Amino acid sequence: MVNKKPPLMGGFLFGNLHRLGLCRHIGLAYVKRMRILSGNLCRLHFFGIKVEIKLLKIGMESINNKILAGVAILAVVLVVVFYATKEKTKKGQEGRTDSGYKIDVLPVGSPENVIAPDLKRRVNFETADENSKLKIEEISKTLKTEKNNISLWIDLGSWRKAIGDYEGARLTWEYVVSVSPNNIVPLVNLGDLYQFYLKENIKAEDYMKRVIAKNPSYIEGYFRLYTLYSESYKEKIAEAPKALLGGLTVNPKSVDLMILLAQDYRDAGDKTNALIYYDKAISELAKIGDTARLEAVKSERATPSQ
Repeated sequence: MVNKKPPLMGGFLFGNLHRLGLCRHIGLAYVKRMRILSGNLCRLHFFGIKVEIKLLKIGMESINNKILAGVAILAVVLVVVFYATKEKTKKGQEGRTDSGYKIDVLPVGSPENVIAPDLKRRVNFETADENSKLKIEEISKTLKTEKNNISLWIDLGSWRKAIGDYEGARLTWEYVVSVSPNNIVPLVNLGDLYQFYLKENIKAEDYMKRVIAKNPSYIEGYFRLYTLYSESYKEKIAEAPKALLGGLTVNPKSVDLMILLAQDYRDAGDKTNALIYYDKAISELAKIGDTARLEAVKSERATPSQ
């Protein structure tokens, strides 16, 4: 009697899934569609995610074909669930920054549904200088035909602020935030407007934190938040050094943040921490070869109690 090698299941596992009937009886409610491609490729559609797996060649002597195939499919599903969960977790973390600030992302309207500011607004025109009035007139005229020109909208807000029309500036920049939410310029402008002109520290803080959330590498954002706490928002003066520490978490090589933090600690009488951050700044300046600035910081470090 001649011994024969056991046949392979269609050459590749899953090659005959349709014949085995597993596509009908798999019993997984979330598997929307599965296709077998060219004998050795299984394509699985799971919650809109497409997965393709090249299957391994396997001998099938006495193993129950259906059980083995079912186990393999279950493994595929588990992998898809893992990545889907990972993506969901990632989305759930939006609004956080490495600096430790939690930013509440406010809903904004879509550009086509947002009402643009009134280009005929003429508040404070009677006291404005001729150049400012001319600029506002020119920009307003251009915006009538170039409604999507974000730069001009930002400029219009700046000119309105220049003539003391702070409400007009606010409306203009808030419009830009609505139609161009990833642009940090109007956020910076609004933070400045609320801090120094409208005197609303809570709103100034909100806009400055939004700047940091949008662009954590924008060093000026941390400076502005520090200035708000140390000069205007006195109820939160203890947050001033924390703003700089948050900036250094994301930008660990920023000499400017190190020096300002050292000066803050020095002025607060914390000599130990002042020396720590002076030394960090000196080390970084030595690495980049900025000799002139290095000597200046060394000199300042020598008298940290000033």
